[in-house]
Amino acid sequence: MDENNEFDDVDSNSEDDTKSGTLDENNYRNIILKAINSVKSGGSFCCGGSQTFAPNPAFDVQPLGILGLPLSESQAIELKKICDQAPFGRKVQTIIDKNVRNTLQLSPSRFNILNPDWKKFLHQIADSVASGLGVSPNQISLNIYKLLLYETGGFFKVHRDTEKEDGMFATLIIQLPSVYEGGTLKVTHAGQTQTFDWSSSKEVSWTTNYAALYADCEHEVLPVTKGWRLNLVYNVVWTGKEQVPTPLMIVSQKEILTIAIHDWIESKEKKKPNKLVVLLDHKYTSASFSFDSLKGDDLVKARVLLQCRKDLGLDVYLTMVDIRQGAMDSQYDDADVSSAITDWIDGDNKRVLFGKSYFSFHRELISPMKPSKMNWDFIDPGEDTGNEGAESLRWYKTAALVFWPHRYYLRFLCSLNPSSSRPLLNEVIAKNPQRDYARCFRKLMKYRHSEKEEPQVLQLLVDHDTKLALEYIPKLYVRGKMAPVFVSLGEKLNWENYLSIVRPIIKKHFGFGAALFEKLTGIDEGMVPTGNRLDLCKELLNELLNAERDYSFHSGLPHIILGLSQLGEYSQCKSLIETESNQFEQRWIEPMIFFAQKFGWKSFTELVVWLNKTLVKKDFNSTFTKLFKKIAGPDPSTLDGEKKESVLLIGREISTRKEIIQDHWCKEFPDDLLVVGDEEALHNLNKNTTLSKEFFTALIGKKGWEFSASFIKEFF
Repeated sequence: MDENNEFDDVDSNSEDDTKSGTLDENNYRNIILKAINSVKSGGSFCCGGSQTFAPNPAFDVQPLGILGLPLSESQAIELKKICDQAPFGRKVQTIIDKNVRNTLQLSPSRFNILNPDWKKFLHQIADSVASGLGVSPNQISLNIYKLLLYETGGFFKVHRDTEKEDGMFATLIIQLPSVYEGGTLKVTHAGQTQTFDWSSSKEVSWTTNYAALYADCEHEVLPVTKGWRLNLVYNVVWTGKEQVPTPLMIVSQKEILTIAIHDWIESKEKKKPNKLVVLLDHKYTSASFSFDSLKGDDLVKARVLLQCRKDLGLDVYLTMVDIRQGAMDSQYDDADVSSAITDWIDGDNKRVLFGKSYFSFHRELISPMKPSKMNWDFIDPGEDTGNEGAESLRWYKTAALVFWPHRYYLRFLCSLNPSSSRPLLNEVIAKNPQRDYARCFRKLMKYRHSEKEEPQVLQLLVDHDTKLALEYIPKLYVRGKMAPVFVSLGEKLNWENYLSIVRPIIKKHFGFGAALFEKLTGIDEGMVPTGNRLDLCKELLNELLNAERDYSFHSGLPHIILGLSQLGEYSQCKSLIETESNQFEQRWIEPMIFFAQKFGWKSFTELVVWLNKTLVKKDFNSTFTKLFKKIAGPDPSTLDGEKKESVLLIGREISTRKEIIQDHWCKEFPDDLLVVGDEEALHNLNKNTTLSKEFFTALIGKKGWEFSASFIKEFF
């Protein structure tokens, strides 16, 4: 791979991409699709066979003794008596329901196989199973699971087997000699169905039959209509160093696939897809999801693409895709499809934190199909309606291979949520800091980002390209949350011409100016600025304080109070609070506590007492009570010194406010006072207040009977 070409074609709308190519999009898509579909393993999703001269396993079943084969009616009846009803799994639950599974089972701890020739027979079966499933024969083991007995009427509805032990990838069912009718095994996968009918109308059956199937294949046992069906079930487990089997052979058109992918990469089509998505056939759980866990044809397809990765410089990922359709209309068959990609695993079998990405169902999925033709995992038709049809939700989740030219890697990163792409972009840039990333960043700037994403995009630009950051700023709706990024920008510019850059933004978004002032004071860094930054703080503060006293100004006051406290400007901060006291609200609580921490609780108490006497309207009641609750904290018993005295004094002051208990927003205040335990504040409560039974119970517990009696007498 040529690292110098890693960042080519970042901008899909470059002039080169507008030229018409020599290969039509549908041609290379169809060729890739045909080549991918031609990739086959040497096996199938299931296989089976018969052995007329198989040895008798000689089951020693206690307390029955040796079980004879073929199974007789009398022994079947005795065996049934010691068997358990077989359960089945539904999500994380284990359920017994005869309407779904009517089968009897016996665990291997309750029987022994005495015939030593049975092990030799199992080796033969293992070779046949490996060949039939298309895996290497020398590295699988057959681990006994259960002995199953189906009586007349026994069945098991459509289901998939769970992975019952590490390395299990398939199930082997050995049908032991027994006479029955019905009981056909049906196995379905990727639209194909194979049946195994081992029933016999003869009085005696000497044949041992078997079937093996990949664990994720849907299968069912149809009802037994007569007789007894006896099965021995084994887990087929991979024992090699890799986590899954290796296919015996690959029958593929690798050369055709390589040429088709190359033509796609080199195509100059204006709207050619940036990546391609190939859906896989098998189902996988998150616990077993990796390249090593792929099965059958899925594994072969992945390996062929990984070979193309080396030849063509591809990035190949194993992913999960989630395809949903919210509305179905026969006239617009492909409308309203959402296609997402998650759970990224790279070609080295390592998880990659790309987060959720999206792909075009119609342009990037190279096995195009109409939603109405898909085998949806879930269909919710919605509620019945009186006249017209309502929307339905259809959901399909499966594994997929996603690939693109490595030189498109940055283009892909730029399309991700910045919370995912920013660390990855920083990682790429750190490896090669000398390259020009302007094309990459311009691509990133073109996407429409959410409010949460825009600060991250701007921070990335500030970190690596301040010129582009300045281009990007006028396009943003700047909010207070972006203030830390603008502080970073100032540091990058050494504060040169900084105010001339931010003034137009502050004029347009005043609340941002106050938030920026707060961050410029170094409150996040825990340090007071010096030099140019301190001068900028003071200059910006003057501009903010000289602004018109409108809603925008008032909304920024908490930030200004915080900033002035951080700078140690006690007189100016106290004066601003007193001047603008009629704007006192809950957003002031944190800045006021920070004021106390910077200038002392005594100064804070004096200011709050002044505010309480000045702001007599009941509109301020809830702000005062919430301020008290905040400073008292969850455990006032831990308070000491000036802060404890401050809490007591402020509680007494607030308790004298008129109608404070009648205010719905202050209903917790009596309980907060009780927790603090100040008797003077409790006596100050309005005599016409309504207190709960719970309050009086707590009062007795906290203050004792003597105080509680006088308190209650005073109230009533």
